[in-house]
Amino acid sequence: ERIGRILRAYHVNHDKAGKERDAIQSLISDISHQIRTPLAGIMLYGGLLKEQKLSPETESLADKIQKQSEKLDFFMKELVRTSYIQQEMISMSPSMTDVEEIVDMACQMVELAAMKKNITILRNSGDERCCADSRWTAEALGNVLDNAVKYSDEGASVQVETVPYESFVCIRVRDFGPGIREDEQGKIFQRFYRSDDVRDKPGFGIGLYLVREILGNQGGYVKVESEPGKGTTMKLFLPRYEELAGGNGPERYL
Repeated sequence: ERIGRILRAYHVNHDKAGKERDAIQSLISDISHQIRTPLAGIMLYGGLLKEQKLSPETESLADKIQKQSEKLDFFMKELVRTSYIQQEMISMSPSMTDVEEIVDMACQMVELAAMKKNITILRNSGDERCCADSRWTAEALGNVLDNAVKYSDEGASVQVETVPYESFVCIRVRDFGPGIREDEQGKIFQRFYRSDDVRDKPGFGIGLYLVREILGNQGGYVKVESEPGKGTTMKLFLPRYEELAGGNGPERYL
């Protein structure tokens, strides 16, 4: 009887925790949307203002508006990413979807950052299909593309290519940035890990951790190939069939 009471209390608390988690997720999503919409307007109008003929003093103020709004946008994105981890909000609902759709969403996420650095994203995504949660997978690919743009020189290019295999579809992202040392390639997917080589770049070391979690939770995995001075290739493997997308993907992160 005592065990029965304990089990009933456990189920009640578990259900309550689930409802609270869903409420927090909804709240964070709401706040993020409500802030990022006017913030996008501020960034747009700040950019338009800088294109006008301004006095040196006014131009300096417009530049400060632009930089501060970009900083706020960055912290908002990192706050949302951190909340996913802290509240364990990564819940997958894989279904058959076009890889092209995932690539489109991810490229839109980094379009502005790429334009600012005059970086060209070269795409060859084909007409492959995979079994994945398109929204979360686009978030994962967007994180990889964000890193590729962030660590590439101005005027460089980033290549996005789809490669079909028997059981998986691979989305391959290649940049020509500084590369990653071999001894760090196994660490970059750890939560909050940041290499000393990139301390001057903004970030909290969350993006690639999320990539690993998102892919692993739907039966996929991620690999990295890199050499210092010769760029980095990230390979995101997604199941081609529904029976492979049940989570617990292969522990092949290196």
